[in-house]
Amino acid sequence: MQALSDAGRTGSALRRALKARGIDPKQARLVLLFYGREQHRVSEIAWTLGVSVATASRWLDKAEHDGLIDKVYELVDRRGTAARLTRRGVHLRTQVERTLAGVSTRNDRPRGVCYGIRLARSWSL
Repeated sequence: MQALSDAGRTGSALRRALKARGIDPKQARLVLLFYGREQHRVSEIAWTLGVSVATASRWLDKAEHDGLIDKVYELVDRRGTAARLTRRGVHLRTQVERTLAGVSTRNDRPRGVCYGIRLARSWSL
């Protein structure tokens, strides 16, 4: 989960770095949830990523089509769907972690004139 919070902090810099390597940022978020061969239910994935269950299901369908995950169904009731990473998914997760490690988490603003509330206060003095 630490990787997920780091990814959220770096924001658009990470998205640019992922796209430069040809990695879909949505799939990157998805594979960061999995550790090893751990399984997650669709509702857990949706809640963790902050998306609807339908959106999580679509992301999982695309990831399954791309060979990143395997879906596991309950034998009695197919509505109970879980997912786990394949070897290809583990490889993508490793690439995403390397990309995340290379992106700076600093969010420094450029030096110069400050616009906004401080500038407005200096004019009124």
